[in-house]
Amino acid sequence: MPQTYRVLHMSKDSELLQTEDYTPETLPEDIRPCEGAEYLIIETQNTDKVTRQIVSRAEDSCQLFAPTEMKGIIAQRRTEVVW
Repeated sequence: MPQTYRVLHMSKDSELLQTEDYTPETLPEDIRPCEGAEYLIIETQNTDKVTRQIVSRAEDSCQLFAPTEMKGIIAQRRTEVVW
């Protein structure tokens, strides 16, 4: 199960503009990139590894894992990215 998520808001020159940290329980329904962001890097921290996904302006969502109403069960969830 993912332990934390970090959303990195990146400029067109690959400059870090903003960072947001979430737990699976605090993931928002949508992600709103900050002004000037051209793409996002979403880091998923598990117990033994970090995975990354890039979300460009051409995409309107990303797939993240979040807890369900059933204790100990997680499911893939579509999270909207509102450019």
